[in-house]
Amino acid sequence: MKARQSILVERQDKKAYAEVIGKDIYAELEKMSNLHPKLMEISIRLANYLSECVRDGEATLLDIILSEALTEWSTRYIHDGCNVAYQAFCKSIFKRLVKMYEYRITGKRGYKPFHTTYWDCTRIGITQWMRDNQIREAQIVKVHMDSAASQREAALIIAPQIFDRSDLTMWGFPDPLEQRPVLESVA
Repeated sequence: MKARQSILVERQDKKAYAEVIGKDIYAELEKMSNLHPKLMEISIRLANYLSECVRDGEATLLDIILSEALTEWSTRYIHDGCNVAYQAFCKSIFKRLVKMYEYRITGKRGYKPFHTTYWDCTRIGITQWMRDNQIREAQIVKVHMDSAASQREAALIIAPQIFDRSDLTMWGFPDPLEQRPVLESVA
């Protein structure tokens, strides 16, 4: 599967995000963002990280992840309110971050002579990787990856690229501004 450089690289405006995320999903996100503005922030960070390049069957992986997260949001919002729905939205995306490890993405770097480079999903998003390496077309292959890390641990490695500090505290990342008691040594 080949992918061209994301339109997010060239234009980072509302219309570009609507095209990348998908008009229906984007419209739903805009409506939900009136209830919780961070929904759109996280979705845009995910779009910048993943772009529309990676497909899973007929749909983009981005659309699949956001559709499932919006379903979680809607279900929880009706029964439990905005804060619980927001956490469900975030957790839905978090659980699906491990899918990034299922893709091997390569590209020819720069201009002649070409050098093949590989995307490392733990370090940088696809959009930024393609821009930094001057990649116009990427080769995407779905692979099976076995890992010694649990799915949660694998997702935690990618999570800081999608979620901000306040969201990361849901998964046990300590807040660096939080005051920690200093243990005195017993002499």
